Amino acid sequence: MKRIGELRLPFDHDQRTFRAALERLGAGANHQILRKSLDARHKRRIQWVYAIGMPEPGDDEVPVFHPRRSPDSPVYIVGSGPAGLFAAHWLALHGVCSTILEQGEPLRGRLRRMARFMRAGELDERSNLCFGAGGAGTYSDGKLTTRTRSLHIPFIMQTLVRFGAAEEVRYLHAPHVGSRGIRSVIGAMIDRLQQQGVQLRFGARVASLGIHAGQLDCVVLDSGERLPAAHLLLCPGHSARSLFGELHHLGVPMEFKPFAVGARLEHPAALIDRIQLGGHAGHPALGAARYQLAHTWNPAPGTRRALYSFCMCPGGYVLNTATETDGAVTNGMSNAGSRGGHSNAAMVVNVEASDIELVDHGPLRGVAWQRALEQRAARAVNPAGRCHVLPGQRLQDFLDGVAPSSLPPTSALVPVRPAPLHEILPPFVVQAMRTGFEVLGRRMRGLVGPEALLVGVETRTSSPLRLVRDPVTRQSPAVVGLYPVGEGAGHAGGIVSAAADGIESAQRLLSTLPLA
Repeated sequence: MKRIGELRLPFDHDQRTFRAALERLGAGANHQILRKSLDARHKRRIQWVYAIGMPEPGDDEVPVFHPRRSPDSPVYIVGSGPAGLFAAHWLALHGVCSTILEQGEPLRGRLRRMARFMRAGELDERSNLCFGAGGAGTYSDGKLTTRTRSLHIPFIMQTLVRFGAAEEVRYLHAPHVGSRGIRSVIGAMIDRLQQQGVQLRFGARVASLGIHAGQLDCVVLDSGERLPAAHLLLCPGHSARSLFGELHHLGVPMEFKPFAVGARLEHPAALIDRIQLGGHAGHPALGAARYQLAHTWNPAPGTRRALYSFCMCPGGYVLNTATETDGAVTNGMSNAGSRGGHSNAAMVVNVEASDIELVDHGPLRGVAWQRALEQRAARAVNPAGRCHVLPGQRLQDFLDGVAPSSLPPTSALVPVRPAPLHEILPPFVVQAMRTGFEVLGRRMRGLVGPEALLVGVETRTSSPLRLVRDPVTRQSPAVVGLYPVGEGAGHAGGIVSAAADGIESAQRLLSTLPLA
């Protein structure tokens, strides 16, 4: 695709204005929008910015899927998140049908299970907001923003569109399917996989692996069933803690990976709209406003600290994404229309190996540290340490170190009770948040105010470990046939990069198989 120019048009332009601008640019009838983003830096002149391209010879070519001979031993995939689903899809397009092992439930079962949790606090540790059909992204947000430069991104976006996502996700600067939309897309994709011959086994929790002389031998389910296997794409998601522990026990190489923790910051959506869009706040052509914030500094030579926003949900809701009955965890979501009365974003601080002293846990020390923090948050609002209630504190009280007595209204779908997050979060995180908010509050006037609420704790921004793999074969250096893949394995972050990692790992597995 050849880029031919850029259009800058008023945010409320109509189709006639758009067509006239295309004519002035010299774009033909077969033009394509390569990129569309909102420029709201100047509140009196908010514009949509379009990058326009024209097709070139070869642009319409589709990937060539050379059929491969199915291996003698079945190919298994652990996890039905984007890495697992796209890996299975890529294999099937090459004639190799796999079996996906997913410990959670299908979409409808997950929905009922989550409704029961939000209503009555009954958590199923096997099937929840992180485990089940589609993985953690199914009930988060459907955000497709990525920084990966994988050549498979166009294929991923076109696949999502083919399964029901809006055409605009191909070119929007911050593509967003929405929580309801991503569930529909995942449902259609699963139906197609089954038509292709892929088997999906829900309620199949992997307990261990059989390894013989450095070669994968079988997959062991917690039911005791042993599945002979020589090829396993391991796409477990970032919350598969019991599996990580078993892999460590088996001697599968892994290492600590930096991650981030903090709390979810929530404001009335109308306030964020006014801050970001000025007098145009509330205009139907703009929708709910977004923000992206970051402040980085060097507190000491050789060290780096950052406070940054993550997973911003305009017009969205605060979620409780606990996976263990004794730990409190937050996340956020928003539907495609972003019409909720509040907007939220994680505000998190980077956690490095030097911040954690749990050396006896080795590469799992990040997992142990996360769990301890989540348990402390749960105990702060429920003496029994149950996970249903989340701790909350006004942002100003957090910054002042004042114990909260009341909370502003919240969108949270579970109870939120006052708790001193400045005592729950580790001191270095609290200090970093105070330092960062001092700067970000000046940069975005109104960010710090009486209506700002923190809900904690946000701990699952990414996997706290990385399963080591060979850069060429993508297999574990200690286990032939074991392919660590995706976000949980520490090799991706978000829906698109996880999908790309799944495809690239599946392609590497295919390269070991002869052509049919």
